[in-house]
Order: sequence, then C-alpha cells, then structure tokens
Amino acid sequence: MTAFFSGQGDFILSVQGFALIFLAVVCALMGRNVRLPLAWSWLGAFAFIAGLSRWLELFTPFFQGHQYFTDSVWMLRLLALISLLEFGRRSGPERPVTLVLWLYATLILIALALAGFGDRHAVGSGTLLVLSLLSGGWAMAVLRRQAPPGFAIGGSLWMTVGGALLVLFLLTAFALTPPAQPWQSLATTAGNGRLYWLQQGAPLLLAPVLTLWLFLALHAAHTKKTASYFLMSLPFLAAALTAGWSLTNLIASVEDADSRLQLLSRTKTAAAALDHRLIAQLTGTAADTNAPVYAQVRERLHSVRQSTVDTRFVYLFALRGSQVVFLADSEAETSKDYSPPGQVYEEASPTVRQALAGGGAFLEGPLADRWGVWLSAFAPVCAGDNARPLALLGMDVAVSSWQISLYYHRLSALGLTLFVSLLILTLFAGLQMGKESAFEIASSEGRYRALIENAPEAVFVVSIADGRILDMNPLLLRWLGYSREEFQGRTVFDMAVKDPETIRKNLRSAWEAAAPTTVESTYRRKDGSLVQVEITQVPFLFCDCEAVLAYVRDITERRQNEERLRKTMGELERFNRVMVGRELRVIELKQEVNDLRRALGQPPVYAVTERTGGKPGSRAPA
Repeated sequence: MTAFFSGQGDFILSVQGFALIFLAVVCALMGRNVRLPLAWSWLGAFAFIAGLSRWLELFTPFFQGHQYFTDSVWMLRLLALISLLEFGRRSGPERPVTLVLWLYATLILIALALAGFGDRHAVGSGTLLVLSLLSGGWAMAVLRRQAPPGFAIGGSLWMTVGGALLVLFLLTAFALTPPAQPWQSLATTAGNGRLYWLQQGAPLLLAPVLTLWLFLALHAAHTKKTASYFLMSLPFLAAALTAGWSLTNLIASVEDADSRLQLLSRTKTAAAALDHRLIAQLTGTAADTNAPVYAQVRERLHSVRQSTVDTRFVYLFALRGSQVVFLADSEAETSKDYSPPGQVYEEASPTVRQALAGGGAFLEGPLADRWGVWLSAFAPVCAGDNARPLALLGMDVAVSSWQISLYYHRLSALGLTLFVSLLILTLFAGLQMGKESAFEIASSEGRYRALIENAPEAVFVVSIADGRILDMNPLLLRWLGYSREEFQGRTVFDMAVKDPETIRKNLRSAWEAAAPTTVESTYRRKDGSLVQVEITQVPFLFCDCEAVLAYVRDITERRQNEERLRKTMGELERFNRVMVGRELRVIELKQEVNDLRRALGQPPVYAVTERTGGKPGSRAPA
C-alpha cells in the first residue's frame, strides 16, 4: 500500500479536496431536505474550506521559501475547524456562547504560549491539534445526540462511528501534518513508509469514507425518494478520477522519458563538441590547476552549463587506477561545491566505472551524493570512434528542479481531472436538485389540489389581466349548475352582474393590497337565477400569472333574513308608536275627567301623573 502512494501526493491531495467539496454539496442538499435541527451550512462551510486548503497545497512547489503561503494554508485549516466548531455549537439544543468565547480565548492563549518558543510550526500544530479534538468531538456528540429513532443501522452508534472518522480525519489531515510537498516521492519526502502512510494514505481514504458515510446515512434515512441521481453520480465520479489518475501518470511518464532523453542528448552533443586533444593533456591531479589547458577545458564546461537552464553541474570524470577522479568542474573555484582536479568521486556507481572502461552514454538517478540528489547523464569523450574513453562528461540536474518540471505537466492533467469531476458533480447535483424541486412542486400541487377540491366553499382562481377563470373546484360548478367542460374558457364577467370595469378595479385593488380583501357581488347561475355572494380575494401567483384566489359564499339567504328582520323591526316600531300614542290619549282623558270633577267641587277619581313627570297610576278609590 505504501508503494502505491509513493509519488502520488498530488493526486492524493486532489482526491481529498474533491471528496470534501462533495461533502459540502451533500450538506447543501441536507439543508434543503433533511428535517433535522442541524446547522448544515456550517458543516458545509467546514468541508468547502477544508477542500480548498487541500487544493491550495497543490501549489506548494511554486512557493518554496514563502512563509506567507504556509501561513495561508494554516489559516484555512483554522477557519475550517472553527466552522466545524460552529456546526457543533449551533446544532445543539442550547447555544453556549460564553463557553465558546472562553474556548476561543483558551486557543489564543495556547497559540501565544507556543509562539513564545519561536516555533511557528509548533504554534500551528498545537493550535490545530486542540481545535481538531474539540470541534471533532463536539460534532460527533451532536451527530450522535441528534440521530432520530430508527436512523440507518444502529442509530446513535452509526453516528458515533462517523464522528470518530471525522476526528481521525482532522488529526491525520490537519493537525499532525504540515503543508504537503505533493511533488516529492516517498524516497525523498518521508523516508519512513509508516509516517508517509499516516500523512497521505490515511487522509486519502478517510475523506471519501467520511463523505460517503454522511451522504448515504442521512440521504438513505431522510430523502430516500429523491436520492437516486446523486447515488448515480458515484460510479461516474469514480471512473473520472480513475481515468484522471491514469492520464496523470501517463503524462508524467511521457514527460519523464522526454526529459531524460533530452538531457542525455544534450550531454552526448556536448561531449562530442569537446576537444579530446585538450582533455588528453589533463593528468587528473592538483598539478592541472595552473595549466592553461585546464582553464580552456573549464571554460568550455562553463559554456555548456550556461547554455542549459536546468543543469546544475557539468564536469569530467576519468579513471586513475581503481579510482574515479574529477578532471575538471564548471563550478567557480570559490564555490563550496567546487571539485578540484584529482578529487576522488567515492559515490561512483558500477555503471560509471563500466562507462569509463569502454561503455556508452547513459542516465542515472535520482541518486544521492554529498552534493544532493541528482538526475545525471554521462557521455564518453573519445579520441576516435573505437578508442577507449579519455574521460566521462557528466551533467547533473537537481531532482527538485526535475520533479517540479514534471509536476507542471501532472498539474495540468489533475486540473482537467478535477474540472471533469466537478462538471459531473454539478450535473448530477443539478439533476438531484431538479428532481427534489419537482417533488416539492408535485407535493405542493397535491396539497393545493386537496385543499381546493375539499374546500367547504366555492373556490376559483381568476386572472387579473383578463378575468379568465384559471381553476375552480367542483362545489362552484355544482352551485352554478355548470359542468367543467361548459365552464372552460369563461371569465368572471360572464357570471357577475356588476359592470366589468368595477370587477377589474376590485381585482387590481386586491393584488395591490397584497392581503385578503372582501367584496360583495351578484352572480348569475346557468338557469338565469341570481344569487348574492360574498367574495374573499387572496392575491397569489398561479403558474407565473398574477391571479386572485376567490372564496365565494352564498349570502342570498342571509340577505333575505336581513330583509325580513328589517321589515319586522319597522312594523314593531309603527306598533310601538301607535300604542304609545293611545296610552298618552287615555292619560289626557283621565286628566280632563279629574279637571271637570274639581270644577264641580268633587274630588278626582283618577291618580294621574302630572305632565312634568312621574308614572301613570291606577284609578284612585272613590
């Protein structure tokens, strides 16, 4: 397994980043459909920022020695973990703001304490380690607590396992690993296969597993009816990533072979251009240092080096006895890497010795010596076609430079792979969202139809623009005496007695009010009879058309009852006026009788209240 991951750091980072972006898209769909009280947007923000941080590390070779780039990677990791911490805080039943503030303050103090030792890597690693454990543990607790009954398989246990995967991914991908060196191989990067597996292989497997765990578990439990398109994308994405991996390695292999071939060709051309007569005069000892011929040879080697951009060293080897020694070096004598004539090259390989004994041109490397790790090409310098080599011309290219050159080509293939994968993800996510939207629309249409069809009142939808009746329920048809076919194409003006201009004004007023309004009107049934109605008008969009949903109530009987009540009240008022007038006349007559008796000197016989007030009494005793 370690051998498989060797030299695949760039592809590993690409897959990790893509898996996290996939998780961000999954979280976006969770927020739309899953009815769980979780802050999916914050989990999606964590996945998106984490994916960007992994992709940003792909450009590490181009920013060697730039501390701000490394700091940017650390900052993205920190933002991702803070987003995950917010996911845990906002998803819980309570939001302990004070606890989180104290937590952030503690993290700052830890960072400052570590910064006092002057180790920026320790600052980043220590802070991310603490934050990974806290945010991952909190997220795991939230997922476990919020698992509904019957969730997937095992309920809270399933969530606990997923949360543990999340914590492990955070530790291996963020807290325990510095910004990656994606162009370097196992031999030059880790030196320890287990460490390399921990830093690269484990996060590679954990990122997709974590993504698929959350997607399959939540989607299967809560959106089973609408998950088919997203599930369908998985084999396409796997095929695209596999093809991209093959293409990346193929391009790298072709470029590697081409680079090696060019280096060997340059070396053979340079060896053929050297004057073998001058080289034959070199002794390979310190005595050559002041010889004019040595200066001429060195000048030629320096010219060869200047003519190629990527060549670091150009030199001549010779065999003196059983030892391989330097004859000349293109380096300046003041350089710490300068090799004087006669210096023994102890790292000479058997192939180099064989070439000095009569072999041809060849390539070696990457091989390490006291000056670094190199890709080297050698070509013999001979006095004739079949003569034994006088010397061996060597040209060294730094492995780091060679790897970066290959990395440019690998990165182009990786970019194409990620573009195609994102295109597939976008396509299927769009199909998924379209299906879910269609499902929601169908559900909404079903709810609307059920409400309309079973409404206890007559209901219809009328267009504001031309008064066309766009929809109606069966109760309206039965009430007016029409069949649905007969009513098709009719307008509100056909059944209302009011003039069309008044109706248009009422419809427009209802739309502009943006609130329910009530009006009264008179409708004409199919048989010609009239019915008085009260209409509640609700403005809304019907198939992108400005319309009014009208609830119609028959108020004919209510109006008739009101008319009968009004007539009864009138008759009662007239009767009351007659009765009150008669009573007043009787009182007046009694008063007159009392007045006549007083005039005759007799006492009054009626107890009558005076006109100024009082109550009418009964007849006084005689």
